[in-house]
Amino acid sequence: MMPENYNISKIAEIIEGKLIGNPTDSEILHLVIDSRKINFPVSSLFFAIKGPQHDGHEFIQDAFQSGINHFIISDPKFPKESIPNACFVLLEDTLAALQKLASYHRKQFQIPIIGITGSNGKTIVKDWLGFVLSTQFNICKNPKSYNSQVGVPLSIWNLQEENEIGIFEAGISEPGEMIFLEKIINPTLGIFTNIGSAHQENFINLEEKIREKLTLFAPCEKIIVRNDDPLIEEEIRNKYPHKNLITWGASESSQFQTNFKKTGTQTEIYISNGDQNYHFNIPFSDQASIENACHVFITCITLNADMALVTEQMNWLSQVNMRLSFKSGKNQCFIVDDTYSNDFDSLKIAIDSLGNLHQYPQKTIILSDIAEASENQKELYSDIAKILYQKNITKVIGIGNEIEKHSNLFKGETHFYKNVNSFLQEIHELNFHHEAMLIKGARKFGLEKIVGRLENKVHDTIMEVNLNAMIHNLNYYRRKIPKGTQIMAMVKASGYGTGTHEIAHILHFHHVNYLSVAYADEGIELRNHGIKLPIMVMNAEATAIEILMEHQLEPVIYNFENLRQLLDHQKIGNKVPPIHIEIDTGMHRLGFDPNQIDELVRILQQEKRLEIKSIFSHLAAADEPEMRTFTLHQIELFKNIAEQIEQAIGKKIIKHIANSAGASQFKEATFDMIRLGVGLYGVGSDPNEQAKLQPVISLFSTVAQIIHVNKGESIGYGRSFIADKGMTIATVPIGYADGFRRSLSNGKGKMFVHGKSAPVIGRVCMDMTMIDITGIGAEVGDQVEIIGENYPIELFAKSMDTIPYEVLTSISQRVRRIYTQE
Repeated sequence: MMPENYNISKIAEIIEGKLIGNPTDSEILHLVIDSRKINFPVSSLFFAIKGPQHDGHEFIQDAFQSGINHFIISDPKFPKESIPNACFVLLEDTLAALQKLASYHRKQFQIPIIGITGSNGKTIVKDWLGFVLSTQFNICKNPKSYNSQVGVPLSIWNLQEENEIGIFEAGISEPGEMIFLEKIINPTLGIFTNIGSAHQENFINLEEKIREKLTLFAPCEKIIVRNDDPLIEEEIRNKYPHKNLITWGASESSQFQTNFKKTGTQTEIYISNGDQNYHFNIPFSDQASIENACHVFITCITLNADMALVTEQMNWLSQVNMRLSFKSGKNQCFIVDDTYSNDFDSLKIAIDSLGNLHQYPQKTIILSDIAEASENQKELYSDIAKILYQKNITKVIGIGNEIEKHSNLFKGETHFYKNVNSFLQEIHELNFHHEAMLIKGARKFGLEKIVGRLENKVHDTIMEVNLNAMIHNLNYYRRKIPKGTQIMAMVKASGYGTGTHEIAHILHFHHVNYLSVAYADEGIELRNHGIKLPIMVMNAEATAIEILMEHQLEPVIYNFENLRQLLDHQKIGNKVPPIHIEIDTGMHRLGFDPNQIDELVRILQQEKRLEIKSIFSHLAAADEPEMRTFTLHQIELFKNIAEQIEQAIGKKIIKHIANSAGASQFKEATFDMIRLGVGLYGVGSDPNEQAKLQPVISLFSTVAQIIHVNKGESIGYGRSFIADKGMTIATVPIGYADGFRRSLSNGKGKMFVHGKSAPVIGRVCMDMTMIDITGIGAEVGDQVEIIGENYPIELFAKSMDTIPYEVLTSISQRVRRIYTQE
């Protein structure tokens, strides 16, 4: 049974701490360990965790300044009186307290909990499994790779009553750690991905590391493992002789026998279990992805999932960005950035990623010492050299003393340097041009300096697109409409400014039925990026019929002129695409007038070969409550006209009139399909709906320069602002060429720095804007929020005297888009 409320008194009781201060009944919903990452201060609890590098007690004041009033501390000497009206829970170990609270929370749930461990692939298996099962179950899982002693309890805390399955990965780096994660996760089903050399330095041998990882599975009823590695299976059977071990692999002794066939970048995977045979495809051909996909698929079988849905989802697996990113480089180079860690197994995975860049015949690796390895160094680098040779890596650049010692093992063009600085001094002599480059190294080597030198310089202003929020919004509307009603997603105008194919891919994954664009070239771009969903083109040129046919695009027909052009094309023996018929029910923009329907019906009855995909219209004022009567009139008129056309041609056709506001406000408007536009992007039709949607975009920049001006000095073009006192001014690299309008000059606009409002000072320039940061204490390089938590898009649009639609679509394409999904 879930506790009704986690208030500070309840939590103090659970973790057995001493309550100090003024406890309140306010509910604790969020646990925070980083004072820089506080989103909901009123309902947050700050754990002052002591680590090897930082002591959380040093940041309590910052957390308090951000609005948090509840703290878990272990330092009895902390000056609690410096935080007035706050409430503290004092105990011996704050990390242990966090884990204890998470363990208590976990026990409130009687649902399948999957625990994942191994050396590599944990995050990918977790994320892929969550994606594949998301169409059937409400899933809770670790965000990103939160698999540590701190990350796991923070992840478990996310479990909620609506969750049907939990999926949690657990990572360790030394003996004795897994017992704590086992008590927190308490899994019912285990997955052992593989074993490798990562963090091997803290273990005597692989057997000891396997046994430590297996501790996670003590509560499990079943354990899934690839039995092609006899060492793992042997250790599992020794440790858990009575558990149900589910094995898979090429061996005949496997419970699930696997086989696969690679075709380019695709792989067909075959799995058999007695009389049961399965077949699915994945969009990858590297060995690690095949292994991860098999773990996912067999787990779904074990969970009795609908395997037809699972098989479909496997087609759309996407690469998980697990500390590895892809960047555009100078001189037409392409950079694979993996400068976070460097063990042998992750290196092999990264090399596979480099090898898949077939459009670059020249391939280069910049590699640091393998910092986490403890085995025979000569053997290690000999193995690496063999892999690089086998993968046709044409240029090898080594950074570090150890790899330089073994330079004679590497073939082809090679260069070796003691450190990053010595490499950077000679970088111009290497003449990198039109090559794919893997930059791989442990963080301590600082290879990010190399990335910074080689990548194309990018705009400091970024639009962050939260794909999780978009799917939340999609599901919000999905719950409001009758079951079986189809969804058409509007991705015109480059996905309302967020990116056409990027958004289309995620919507495709989440089973929208149709996409809609404004013009044919937008549809062609989607097809070129592999989008296979039906696409409606709202303003297709009649002269582009062959192009529409070639790319399987479906035009809207809204008057007799473009209908006759289509029919004339058909009459001379040419094929024409399926069409959508638009009716004008009161918008008076495009569409057949109600007085023209009889003539339209006559033509459609004659032209039996025309394939009509849908009939639709536009609601003019669904988001205006005072126009409700007009909207209901539109809906009724559309219903009558659509039924007249259906009766005349003798078959049912998809009918749709509801936009986001219509779907939310008018049940009568849902018909067979709805069209989701701005609601998908987090903008509601009224305050009640807005509260249930999540913002999809945030807009950030950085402080480029800080100056101090004296009273009487002017700022910006035209000297339109004269300081009436001494001020601190920050220059931010965003201007009207980026979509930050000139009308926001001189205090009409504002930005937020460290959560505090900073008004625009002087005139907005083409590329720069000045803001007043007096008293904020910012530094060059600090983040500046333009649209986000402190200043949502609705308020930003209001300051510009416009609507969120225009804000979204007017943000310049030179502003870099970053896509986030957990």
